[in-house]
Amino acid sequence: MADATPSEREEGGAWVAEWDGDIRGHGVWILIMGARNHPGGVRVMLDDFTFDEVHTEHVGELVRRVFTGDARVTAKRAFLAERLVLQVQAGSTAYSASTEGDSADDLSAWGRLLAAP
Repeated sequence: MADATPSEREEGGAWVAEWDGDIRGHGVWILIMGARNHPGGVRVMLDDFTFDEVHTEHVGELVRRVFTGDARVTAKRAFLAERLVLQVQAGSTAYSASTEGDSADDLSAWGRLLAAP
């Protein structure tokens, strides 16, 4: 794995930690955003998937579960568009994030591994 230290910066009343590198042979981009006035929850972006309102104490478990295969991607119809939904349990909370697409072929290599048959 490449350097595990994220780049960090402040933007107004918010902070951002960003990292990209290799996890289990797959290129990954991770961005975590938080706000000073809302310290209990953050936004976690894993490539094209964005999780809003992740409890800060669940961030590490959420990322670990995704990249150890303990999460699933399913195709779902939302309004008139097809979406690919990444679902993962962290602590007692079920989190989900979606991206446009109707096939696992639309995902990054690590996302395709999580696609439900």
